[in-house]
Amino acid sequence: SFVCVGRLAEDKRVEMVVGIIEQVRRTFPSVQLHIVGNPDSPAYARRIRELSQSRPWMTLHQDLTRSELAHLLS
Repeated sequence: SFVCVGRLAEDKRVEMVVGIIEQVRRTFPSVQLHIVGNPDSPAYARRIRELSQSRPWMTLHQDLTRSELAHLLS
C-alpha cells in the first residue's frame, strides 16, 4: 500500500498521486492507496471523494487520530 498524508488541497495535487498509482496498478494490481487528510475546501473534498468512490483500491481517511495514523503507516 501507498499512503499520501497531508491536507487535501489543490496545490497538493492528489489527483496526480491517484494517476501514478493507476499506472503502478497496471503492473502490480494489488496495490492500494490511502489518502489521509482534511480538506481545505468542500468542493475539493467532494472531487477527491468522487475519485475514491470509483476506485475500490483507494481509501480516503479524514480526522484520524495519531494512533490510527500510526497504525495505517505501520
